[in-house]
Amino acid sequence: MRPAGTGAGVAPSIKPSGEMVTKETSLGNMQETVSRLKKAWSPKFTGAGQAVWGKMGEWIGTTAEEQVKFYADLQSVRDELLRAKSGAQINEQEYQRLKSILPDEYKADNSFKARMDRFETELNVITQKRRQAKQGLGTPNATKKQVGRFIVEQE
Repeated sequence: MRPAGTGAGVAPSIKPSGEMVTKETSLGNMQETVSRLKKAWSPKFTGAGQAVWGKMGEWIGTTAEEQVKFYADLQSVRDELLRAKSGAQINEQEYQRLKSILPDEYKADNSFKARMDRFETELNVITQKRRQAKQGLGTPNATKKQVGRFIVEQE
C-alpha cells in the first residue's frame, strides 16, 4: 500500500528540466545586463557623434572606462540575444521582435532610451511567460483535498 500523496490522484509535481533552468538563467543574465546598461547610460555615450568618437577612443585609449563598459554591455546584450535564439531560449518570432527594438548607440539619446525601455519590457514579458510555463501542470488556484489515500485538486 502506498502512503497518502503518492497515488494516481496526486497532481504531478514537476521539477523544471535542466533545459528550462538554463533558459531562465540565460534570460535572467540578459535582464541583469540590460539593468546595468540603463544605470550606466549617459547622453555622452549615445548619438552618432558620441558613439563614433567613443568607439574610436577605445582604440587609442581616450574613452572613459565607464563608457567602454557601457559599449561592452551593449554588445553583450546583442550576443546574449543571438545565443538565446540559437539555444532555443526564445523562438524566432521573439528574436525578431527583440532584435527590431534593440537599442542602437548611434541613434539619438531619446531614441536609445525609448528602445531600451521597450526592450526591457519585452524581455520581462518573455521571462514571465517562461516562469509561468515552468510552474507545472496543476490548476493554479485549486485547493488540495485528501480523498481516501489520494490528494486531489478542487477548483
